[in-house]
Amino acid sequence: MEKYFTEKKQLSTLTLIMKKILTILIVFLLVNLTVKGQTMDTIKVENTLNQIITALKGKSFIDFKKVLFEKENYLDLAKKISGRPIIESSELDKSFQSLDLQIEKIFLEIIKKGEDKGLIWANITFDGYVFNSEELAIGNEIKDKGFLVDNHIRISDGDKIFTIIGIQLILFNNEYKVKGDEIRGIFEIDLNVYVPADDMYLDEMEENGY
Repeated sequence: MEKYFTEKKQLSTLTLIMKKILTILIVFLLVNLTVKGQTMDTIKVENTLNQIITALKGKSFIDFKKVLFEKENYLDLAKKISGRPIIESSELDKSFQSLDLQIEKIFLEIIKKGEDKGLIWANITFDGYVFNSEELAIGNEIKDKGFLVDNHIRISDGDKIFTIIGIQLILFNNEYKVKGDEIRGIFEIDLNVYVPADDMYLDEMEENGY
C-alpha cells in the first residue's frame, strides 16, 4: 500500500514537472526573442533536420522516433529538476504511449497531405530552414544549458514547394531532439523568413499561394 501511494505521489510530481517544462517552452515561443547565431550549434541542428528529411523520404515513423524528445528524455529532465529518479508505472507508460500516438498521427497526416498534393516523398529535396531560438533556462534547477530552436523546414519536389511548420528542437544532453507534438503540419507555401506559427493563418496562406 505504501509503495502504491509513493508511486502515485511521484507520478503526480512528474505530471506537474512536465507541465512546468511545457509551459516554459511555450512562453519562450511567445516571447519570440532572437539570439546571436553563434549560440546555436547549426551543425547539430542541421544533422537533426536531415534525419527528419530521411524519415520523411522513407515515410518511416520508426526513423522519425529516433529524433524525438521521448519518455527517457522527459524522465531524465524531470530527475534533474526533482533531484530524484522517477518511479515507473503503468499509468505513466499510458501517458507516454498517448503522446507517441499523437505524434504518429501528426507524422502520418503530413505524409498523407503531401501525397494528396502530388508530393513524392522519395524525391523531396531539403531546401533549408528558418528559425527562431533562445536560451532555455528552467530556473536554476538544471545546471546543463539547453536551447529551444523553433524551425520551419522548407522542402521541394520539382516545382512544388512546401514548408513544415513548427519543428521545435530541444538541445538536451548535447543533441537536438524534436518536440513532436508541437508540429503544425505541412503547407504548400514558400516560407523563407521566420514567422511564429501562432501568428500565421496557414490555411489562408496556402490557399492564396503564399
